[in-house]
Amino acid sequence: MNDPEPALSGEPAPAPGGPVFEVVINHERQYAIWPAERPLPPKWSKAGIVGPRDECLTYVRQIWQDMRPLSVREQHKARTAR
Repeated sequence: MNDPEPALSGEPAPAPGGPVFEVVINHERQYAIWPAERPLPPKWSKAGIVGPRDECLTYVRQIWQDMRPLSVREQHKARTAR
């Protein structure tokens, strides 16, 4: 029997090797991973990536290059544009 390839998708899949997580994002464009079976905390939304913990963390590391909250980035950009 072949095990299915782990794929990141928008829907939780059974995780034979462990829990399933999803990537979440807040209004400041900060990312985190969250257990897929738990309700999201206030002000966080699904980013559309679901999978094993390590795969979700890899995605977050790739996509989230600037760790500053969006409001801080925009303030900095406004100051440097003067």
